[in-house]
Amino acid sequence: MIELKLPIPPTINHYYTRTRRGMIIGKRGLEFRKETLLLFRLLFPSHKPFDGKVKMSIDFIPPDRRRRDLDNLNKCIWDSLEKAGVYENDSQVVEFHMYKKEPEKPGFLIVTVEEI
Repeated sequence: MIELKLPIPPTINHYYTRTRRGMIIGKRGLEFRKETLLLFRLLFPSHKPFDGKVKMSIDFIPPDRRRRDLDNLNKCIWDSLEKAGVYENDSQVVEFHMYKKEPEKPGFLIVTVEEI
């Protein structure tokens, strides 16, 4: 089982950037990917990517009471965990739960992934 405390990622609206050649991962998305990778490698240096089905749970602790759509956070989180090497491909996620908790500054995520 993997458990990570991560910063709040950019929403899907800020994850991508439009260019002349189409949509690409934007600066904020790349920064979140890098942070996720560094934290994951620091805590789980010898982890081999899960290669079977996985279940994931995310506790979202927002920094304040502003309205936020939970589904706008998922793409960035799932892609970043894949790039970090938690699992081979985010299509392996067959069970997923996300919970919005009470606000706490500066805001963060607790992400749990386990192979089933």
